[in-house]
Amino acid sequence: MPRKPTKPPRRQARQHRSQETVRIILDAAAQVLLGEGYARATTNRITEAAGVSIGTLYQYFGGKDGVFDALVQRYFDQVLERIRAQPLDTSLPFDVTIRALVSAGIEAQRHGPELLRALEQVPNAVFRQRLAHGKRALTAFVRGILQAYRTSLRVTDLDRAATLLVNAAEGIGYNATRESFFGDLADDLTMLLVRYLM
Repeated sequence: MPRKPTKPPRRQARQHRSQETVRIILDAAAQVLLGEGYARATTNRITEAAGVSIGTLYQYFGGKDGVFDALVQRYFDQVLERIRAQPLDTSLPFDVTIRALVSAGIEAQRHGPELLRALEQVPNAVFRQRLAHGKRALTAFVRGILQAYRTSLRVTDLDRAATLLVNAAEGIGYNATRESFFGDLADDLTMLLVRYLM
C-alpha cells in the first residue's frame, strides 16, 4: 500500500523558544533513529527522548513522517550551510581551500556517517529527493570554486569534475568508520581530490 504524502508542519517555529523546541525534537529523533532504527522510532519514543509532550510534537509536525522529513532537510541544510560559509580566498593555495571545504563538510556532521546511513531508512522517497537536491546545490557551489582556480587545474570539464568531487566525497564519507571520519579522512580526501584536479 503506498504511503500517504508527508503532511506539512502544523505551525512554523518563528520565535526563538519555538525554534529551540523544534531543534530538541529533531535532535531526539536523530538519537532514536540511531539507537533503534526508523521502524521503532515512534512519536512517543521521540517525545520521551526530547522531554516534551506528544501535543508539543504535533504542534509543529503532522506526525512521524513530518518529523523525519524535517530531520532529513535539516541534515542537508546544515552540511550545505557549513560548506558555503567558507570564505573563498584565491590567494590561498588550492589544496588549502579544498581542505577547508572538506573539513567543513565533516564538521557539519556531528553524528558522523552513521546518521546519513540511518536516514536512508526514512521511507516515502524523502531521503532520496533531499539528497538529490542537496547534491545539485553542492555541485554548483564546488563548480564555482573550481572556476575560481581554473588556471591552476589540469581538468578542463569543470561540470564533470565538480560532479565527480561531490560523488567521491559522499561515497568515501558514507563508507568511512566513525574513527576515520573524524580522524584522517579530511587529509586523505583532500589529497585524493587535489591529485585528480591538479
